[in-house]
Amino acid sequence: MPPDAEQGTPRRALLAILGLAALWRLPVNHQEWHFLWCENDSLYQLHRVQKCLEHYPRVESVDYDSHYPAGYRVHWINLHPLFYATIAKVAGIGPEQIDRLTGVLSWIPPLFGLAAVLLAVAVAQCFIASDLCALAVGLLCAFSADVVRPFFFGTIDHHLFAHLGVLLLVLGRLR
Repeated sequence: MPPDAEQGTPRRALLAILGLAALWRLPVNHQEWHFLWCENDSLYQLHRVQKCLEHYPRVESVDYDSHYPAGYRVHWINLHPLFYATIAKVAGIGPEQIDRLTGVLSWIPPLFGLAAVLLAVAVAQCFIASDLCALAVGLLCAFSADVVRPFFFGTIDHHLFAHLGVLLLVLGRLR
């Protein structure tokens, strides 16, 4: 096999993994394209994004909807709601436009999920010379339930930033 063909095979395999990973993270039926995952983290983070949009670019450090009546100081960094609110601002979406807001923000987790697959393969390539092993890591990252959940369409949550952040730190340290 010519050298160019040998190099093209792992790339085509990675593109196939990314394509399947994208399909895995997207809705299956028509109704799923129009809902937000109704679980606590996504709903809470969507609310934080709406609050940020109301006072953009300020993100409230005290959540008055928690620990009634005094509220509760948010003990994590606020880059997540600011990131999502910035995307909404660029798209011309206000906090009251919940359908448009969830419609646009719902695409970010699947896109970040593909980035996580690419980063995992890049980290694996720092440890091993085998393309097959690196692709196996990509497959595990693309379809493992523990890794996939934060990256499903409509999962507007902050956990995906932790996954990407760790992968970026590891890759940066290795290179």
